[in-house]
Amino acid sequence: MKYEETRQYEMLAQALVNNLAEKHLLKPITVVVTGKLTRKFGLAVYRQREIHLNPHLLGTSELDDTVRHEFAHFLAKDRYGEGGHGKKWQYCARLVGARPTTYVDVSLAAAQEVIKASSKYQYGCELGCTYPAYRRWRRTSLCTKHRLPLSMLREP
Repeated sequence: MKYEETRQYEMLAQALVNNLAEKHLLKPITVVVTGKLTRKFGLAVYRQREIHLNPHLLGTSELDDTVRHEFAHFLAKDRYGEGGHGKKWQYCARLVGARPTTYVDVSLAAAQEVIKASSKYQYGCELGCTYPAYRRWRRTSLCTKHRLPLSMLREP
């Protein structure tokens, strides 16, 4: 995704967060799109008062729900002093219009595409199975389906 598009989605997410913060009387929260997230769509960083978003999430239908999900963490922390996905967070998630679940409820194919796109390495067997990886594997592994050795297909 190009820088201009990324910036546009970041500004849309920031506008949503600003609107929610004003509505629920919270201190300002900054939205940051970062390539450091590889296994998550979003992350609430309490100390910096930031919501980090996975750039591969941008342009998908999950952007709005992820922003609301992460905002609910700040709302629960500020109001009740609770982090995590407990009952108070679930209440806050419903309050801001997010699904009160601890995982992204998207199709398996969509989630796999985000994971593949955000992983640095990719391994595969000679029959076409692929496995995303976030770091280089130190030893040879076998394909879980065909029991064949895996070789590196992509590296940074």
